[in-house]
Amino acid sequence: MSHLFKRYAPRKYRERRNIENSKLSDVALLALMCLKVQYQVATWRKFYQLVSDIMPSLPMLEYSRFMRRCKNLVPIFQSIRTGLIKKSSYGVIAIIDSFPLPLCQDNRKLQAVLFHRFADVGYNATKQRYYYGFKVHVVTDTQG
Repeated sequence: MSHLFKRYAPRKYRERRNIENSKLSDVALLALMCLKVQYQVATWRKFYQLVSDIMPSLPMLEYSRFMRRCKNLVPIFQSIRTGLIKKSSYGVIAIIDSFPLPLCQDNRKLQAVLFHRFADVGYNATKQRYYYGFKVHVVTDTQG
């Protein structure tokens, strides 16, 4: 993660004031954010509690500061994603999209057990509805 951070994070973000005084480095926080996705933890509060319990030696921030720093790192994630796409074998144009993949009808979403360890209840902002299933992320180029 440190290599990606050094390569794709803007210089003004990497060299900001008092960065050496922070308890948790930006690279460690980016790695924790990736860990949240890997473990498929539904909420940030649950993930914060999980990290605090599993790694008590890690100098954790208070929850509000943790969330503020995570929100500030979202543009860094976007610049890393953009940089990796430019570096990849895709052509000049690459399209990234995501969409919900529901596994059952709305009235069964709270009782469903299919893929109970992997799927979760999510919110589709376009249709303004909750669904039980997966969120699919797709990258394509002009050749498909």
